[in-house]
Amino acid sequence: MAAIMVLLEHVIKDFLASVQPVQYDSRWLTFVTEGHFAVAIFFVLSGYVLSLSQVNSTKNLFHLFISRYCRLALPILVTCTITYFLLVSGLFYIAGTYYQFTPTIMGLLKFSLFDVFFNYDSPLTYSPALWTMSAELLGSYALYGLLRCLRGQFRYDILVSIVVAFALLFFKPYIACFIFGYLIAELNLRYLGVSSRIIPITSLLAFISVVGVVSMSQDLDDWLKCLLASVLIVSVSYSPLLKKAFTNSVMLFLGKISFALYLIQFTVIGTLSAYITFQFRAHEFVDLTAANINLAITIVVCILFGYLLTPLDIYSIGISKRIGVLSISRLMGH
Repeated sequence: MAAIMVLLEHVIKDFLASVQPVQYDSRWLTFVTEGHFAVAIFFVLSGYVLSLSQVNSTKNLFHLFISRYCRLALPILVTCTITYFLLVSGLFYIAGTYYQFTPTIMGLLKFSLFDVFFNYDSPLTYSPALWTMSAELLGSYALYGLLRCLRGQFRYDILVSIVVAFALLFFKPYIACFIFGYLIAELNLRYLGVSSRIIPITSLLAFISVVGVVSMSQDLDDWLKCLLASVLIVSVSYSPLLKKAFTNSVMLFLGKISFALYLIQFTVIGTLSAYITFQFRAHEFVDLTAANINLAITIVVCILFGYLLTPLDIYSIGISKRIGVLSISRLMGH
């Protein structure tokens, strides 16, 4: 769901609404195009999944840091390389402030391996969606550090983690998302199997409430997005109806391709979607039907490329683990 929300924001709000019909600027589309809220969901989920993976792990922090960096950097490098070749081939048709720089191999490597995490600059980005990668990496590192320093070390480790999460909420809300993900993991490890009639009903109402708040709000603060995303994930965890809805084959497929879909979507929008728009304009086909056709084609092609790039995502997970082990071996050898 979050992957599709991000895609719809980029296609509808950031692209089609600015070049074609005003019908796309509708409150009915607010929730499904609230990409920044979807990003908060991704961050909380990252914290949740990474926490579960570390419950019985004995890997040290250096291994975890290297592995996490490689797991993110390798797919970014490949998708940015695809964008690079399309740029130098003159196949980008999008106007605006993005993609106005002169692409170079060194610039590509510097952006993909360093700047995207530590020195992100919008005018020089190979994908505007990658502004999130700094928080993704640093949030992961903060979570690993918290787990190693606090979890199981003393009696009040959960209480201290809650204090850390809320302290970060107002200063670095996207980093706080990862800590809230950890707290949800701890909650579920302890209470997910508890039988109760009221919990499923409360969870469903909580989910509906979050959707309502996000739909009715024009511009939520980042700290509030973090809290609402956390409530959303807890509500799905404890509602059999919602769990069933989010574990059907379509949702599982979208979840599998979500990271690759996230990385490649702006490349598709800047090339194919922009080209279709210019062709429609050239033939004076600029109404809502034209926009809907463009939207449908863009979604299908983005999902297709997300699927085709999924093996890269899976490979990056495997190679990142091997690189982490190799780094540890060399460090211990010295």
